[in-house]
Amino acid sequence: MFKVLKVLKVTFKNFLRETFTVMYPDKRKEIPDRYRGPLFALTVDKDGNLKCIACRLCEQICPSQIITVSPSKEKGPTGKPYPEKFTLMLEACLACELCIQVCPTDAIVMLKIHGWAAESHEEMFLTLEKMVEYGKKYEKTASTASALREMQTPPRGAQISTG
Repeated sequence: MFKVLKVLKVTFKNFLRETFTVMYPDKRKEIPDRYRGPLFALTVDKDGNLKCIACRLCEQICPSQIITVSPSKEKGPTGKPYPEKFTLMLEACLACELCIQVCPTDAIVMLKIHGWAAESHEEMFLTLEKMVEYGKKYEKTASTASALREMQTPPRGAQISTG
């Protein structure tokens, strides 16, 4: 009998509490700054040049081996190398963020988009052109390689006492 009263107490307490349900898609919850979305993008600098230098670090560190980078034979307009092809197979992505952490130029980022869904297999295959387009179209997350390096504890190069 006591257990029944205990359960009823919890039920009534929650019954009288204000709801926090959001009527999606009419209303949307505010997305936190550190949200990691399901999409990736390649960024461009203020002159419109691709930041990616085709170093292939993202391809090498990816545990799923879903990133393929083909460097161009010639240099780009800034004198730096650039990718001729860049592909990412999103359906096998673990969202581990290792590719973002290792990028020396902050070229690859996750997007702050909620509710994105693919309607076909082709939409899950991200090409260089799609990723640049997504970078211009959607808001980027706060997690870039340089931002993640700044958050390291202890910071890189700091002296750690072992005594």
